[in-house]
Amino acid sequence: MNLVFLFTCSLYVPSTTAWLPRSIAGSVPTRLGDPSITKLKSSLHVESNSLGGVPSFESWFQRVEGTNAKEGLSHTAFGNLRGLTYASYGSDIITIPKSIVLDSDFTQPDWDAQLASKLWAECKKGPSSMISGYVDLLTNSQWTAADLPSMPPSTAPDALRHWTEGQLKVLKENPAGEKLLDLMQQQEQIWKSKFATAGSDISWEQFQWAMEVVHSRAFCGDFGVNSGIPKAVLLSLPVLAGIVGYCYSVVLHGQNDIVLALLSLVAGIPVVLSALTKDSQVAVLLPLIDSANHQEDADSTINYSQVGESFNLSVGETCIVETNGEKQLFISYGEKKDTELLLNYGFLQGVDVSDSCSDVRRQKLAEKFLSRQK
Repeated sequence: MNLVFLFTCSLYVPSTTAWLPRSIAGSVPTRLGDPSITKLKSSLHVESNSLGGVPSFESWFQRVEGTNAKEGLSHTAFGNLRGLTYASYGSDIITIPKSIVLDSDFTQPDWDAQLASKLWAECKKGPSSMISGYVDLLTNSQWTAADLPSMPPSTAPDALRHWTEGQLKVLKENPAGEKLLDLMQQQEQIWKSKFATAGSDISWEQFQWAMEVVHSRAFCGDFGVNSGIPKAVLLSLPVLAGIVGYCYSVVLHGQNDIVLALLSLVAGIPVVLSALTKDSQVAVLLPLIDSANHQEDADSTINYSQVGESFNLSVGETCIVETNGEKQLFISYGEKKDTELLLNYGFLQGVDVSDSCSDVRRQKLAEKFLSRQK
């Protein structure tokens, strides 16, 4: 199934303005319960500020039924950036159950506002939230619901909306930079119009924080998450058809081809039902999977198993890259233009943003962006 990348980036098309999340491509996996899959390994370098929230997340992740990560996969600091380290490639290296996945209908104009509101509602629940560990990871464990009305730290601190006037100056002095700033203003107006219908349980600052999470971390695709087909139906029909077929052909020695053909059709009903429900575009937040950093040519796929009711990440050789002496796991968010990367993610491909000084990082980003627009 082809999935459209939701992850924070917005896709700018000259004739229209649209912000699309990370995309995912793949087919529904059939492998479940791989014995080589284990609970998430404890992370290294937990003293790094970039790994705030990781111990809490991993403790929570291990307690959630149905979560799995291949042995050796962990959060690691790469300079001042957080990512995942993993030494090999393979299928289903991460499994995330639907029970801890927030989703919204991507076909609706306010899909992002719906998802943002759901996320903030979970943030306010504190330890009782079904995704409490994920919230700790997003906030670096530097914020809890008890800290309201203060805000959690940004999840995309170098996204264009956080730049100071001085840092934006180099963009303002260039036509291509001006277009990018215009796009930023358009996005803010769209978000404000959606906030107007978000209700009284969330402030503008809270809504903006949650929208930033959605537009930098969400994925979308034809997951069939909301198909409405009970899991029991998907599992029981083939089993029932098999039992009846065995009794008919072996015990009763039945030879009627029509009866056997009908039993085969019954066994195939779940496959047909699944195929008919694959056209529902859903936006999702996937804990742990969304911790992997982006590399456009990484051959990664995220699939949804309707039988297992889980999201599964599989990666190829190009997903494992040596970074600062460690093997970093990358996934592809899809084809992303520099405009959307700067607008919502705060990075550009091929630009080192590990410097601790924001002025230096953002100067590099601005200069590289402008040089690529010529």
